[in-house]
Amino acid sequence: MDLVTLEGLGTARFMGANQDELLTEAVGLGIPTDITDVFVVVEDHTVTGRSGRFEGATGSFRVERLVNTATGVTAGSFSGTLVRHPGK
Repeated sequence: MDLVTLEGLGTARFMGANQDELLTEAVGLGIPTDITDVFVVVEDHTVTGRSGRFEGATGSFRVERLVNTATGVTAGSFSGTLVRHPGK
């Protein structure tokens, strides 16, 4: 995320312990809080690639988290839908 515009575009890769992957494209927005260096970050992800047990999966999800830009600590949650299409 650009800390000047508080907007971001990008990609993400989520990998399981067995190397199965889920790839996404994301758009994000940062929202300042009353606490210095702490932002609410909201990211909307759309699945664009997959391998292994995620092969053929479709879906989208939202990540909502707090980020402390001074310490790098972040915590949050995921919500959305991931649909597996076995054999696709």
